[in-house]
Amino acid sequence: MSKLKNYDVIYLGVGVSTVIHFLKNWDDFKNKKICFIEKDTSLNRDKTISGFTSKNDLPVLKKFNQFECRFGKEVKSYESSTPYFIFDLDKIFDNFIHQSINCDFYYETTVDKINKSQNFKIITNNHTFTSPQVFDSRPPAFPSKNIMKQHFVGWFIQFEKEHSISCPVLMDIDLGETNFCFTYILPISMNVLLVERTYYSQEIYSTSHYESLLKEYIKKNFSNNPFKTLKKEKGVIPLISITAKNLNKNYTCLGVRGGYLRSSTGYSITSFVNGSKPSTVLKVLDQFLLKILWCSPKLGGFIFMHFLRNIDGNALASFMSDKPKPGSIFRAIKSMPFKIFIPHLFKLSKGLKTSLTIKGYND
Repeated sequence: MSKLKNYDVIYLGVGVSTVIHFLKNWDDFKNKKICFIEKDTSLNRDKTISGFTSKNDLPVLKKFNQFECRFGKEVKSYESSTPYFIFDLDKIFDNFIHQSINCDFYYETTVDKINKSQNFKIITNNHTFTSPQVFDSRPPAFPSKNIMKQHFVGWFIQFEKEHSISCPVLMDIDLGETNFCFTYILPISMNVLLVERTYYSQEIYSTSHYESLLKEYIKKNFSNNPFKTLKKEKGVIPLISITAKNLNKNYTCLGVRGGYLRSSTGYSITSFVNGSKPSTVLKVLDQFLLKILWCSPKLGGFIFMHFLRNIDGNALASFMSDKPKPGSIFRAIKSMPFKIFIPHLFKLSKGLKTSLTIKGYND
């Protein structure tokens, strides 16, 4: 028999957005009975959270005002007044574990259905829960096909000697791939790097595919510096604009589910923390870029190479941040390759889905 469990507040999903939301609202919650419902077996701390923002209240591992992009043998360096942060996820989760010590956690628990009468009734595979207030960070039911995805595998590697990377390499573009592909590098310390292989495409590859390319890349760029792999991370981000509407005021969607995802970059955390969802203009621009990458995947590298060559650091950092300034949006548009973009205005998107609306608790 399923047991009925009553709480003042229920969180569905225990991802980064849930953790941050709980910590920010701790003063309001500390005298309430709270539970967390999570389908996985434990907290997932195996992520790197980073991004541009001019406003930040999160613990920081590293902060940069310089960064690079690379295309072949060409290296372009940028400076920006909008910093690029690597957030200290370990510290964030340690704070969460300390503050949530009196809360209940239900792992390996999947939500089957949510009903609303006087309170929310959440039916799961283990128990039935009720609460007047629900915060939901579960991934929505994304379409199974016809969407673009950002997918990646990264290695944290420790070298025997100091490496030469002093700032983030946001993109080292590989023009030899069919789909848009780049390597992303973060300097964690003087001898530790995160090196990540990232694709934009509908298809997800086997782990061995990314890892063989990572080995190749590291051998080519750090050939005289032996290393060991400390840990690995991987992920898939559906690149789709999400809108949550017509929901009860006591049911709040967090993170990606709440519409904070920037569908061209995969960034969502800084937007969620600062309460800045992508504007209509940004959504239109992002969806158009995804359409081009869908229709003409081989052009992705050339599009980004043209864009990165023609934009300055301040405009690029602002455009990629959680709240781009109007001037940076204009400069970003001006830096795009119009010879590629204009013909695609008249092309059909061939079934590509770029938006999703959440209309109910069970979407």
